[in-house]
Amino acid sequence: MATSSMLGVLLLLFFTQLGSSLFTKETNVAAGSRIEMEANGRNYSVFRAAVGIAEADQECLNQGKHLVDFNEEGEYLAIQAALFEAGLERSWYWTAARKDAKKQVWYWETTGETITDYFWLPGEPSNDTSNDYCMRFDVSVGGWLDDPCDTNFLVGYICE
Repeated sequence: MATSSMLGVLLLLFFTQLGSSLFTKETNVAAGSRIEMEANGRNYSVFRAAVGIAEADQECLNQGKHLVDFNEEGEYLAIQAALFEAGLERSWYWTAARKDAKKQVWYWETTGETITDYFWLPGEPSNDTSNDYCMRFDVSVGGWLDDPCDTNFLVGYICE
């Protein structure tokens, strides 16, 4: 896992050094705003709003999208690089990951695919509380953490 994290940091630096913008349209990045971007040939909407996962899910559905699911390592790294480029590296975002409480398995709610562990931070998923069934993406440290789904202190969410 440490090797994957190191590889992620190196790839992030590589993408950042390319100097090519991954953004197609940028709006104010203040709280309550949104950025439209493209990475890995897909369009994403990045929202800066401290909301719980249910509200984030609903907003994505209202746009005909869903919360981001990192089915490919390259997608994850491209989005992380784009967020760094936009100056949003000190942010946390909701993802489409959920934990099946009965099976104790993490999966992408959008596809049902089991989540591999390539970007969980050390000690994660921690299940610090008995209801850590949702995943947040911490851009600054380049990894995933589990949180209660009703948490609303996050900086935002990403729809694809």
